[in-house]
Amino acid sequence: MTTLSFRTGPYTLNEASEDIGEIYAEVANELPKLGFSGVSNEGGHVFASNNGYALDVIFLYNSGRSFWQVVICAGDVQATNDQLIDQVKTLIANIKTL
Repeated sequence: MTTLSFRTGPYTLNEASEDIGEIYAEVANELPKLGFSGVSNEGGHVFASNNGYALDVIFLYNSGRSFWQVVICAGDVQATNDQLIDQVKTLIANIKTL
C-alpha cells in the first residue's frame, strides 16, 4: 500500500539567489546525485522518482524573500519516504547560488 509523507516549513531565499527559480533549478540538477530520475522542473515545482518513490518539491510564496517549503514523497514504505524527504531537505538547506 502506498503511503504519503510530507514536511513543511519556512524557507528564506538566500541573498545570493535572484529568485526562487534558481533554487528549483538547483534542486532539479542535484536530485540525480541522490538517485532520482525523471526529474521535471516545470509549473512551479520539481518532480522526480526514485525506485518507485515519487517526490515533489514546492515553494509557496509568502512575502519578500519568504516562502513555505513543502517536500512530499509517496511510496510503499513510510520509513523510506521519510529518509528521502530528509535527504532532499538537507540538499535544499545546503544550496548556495551565486
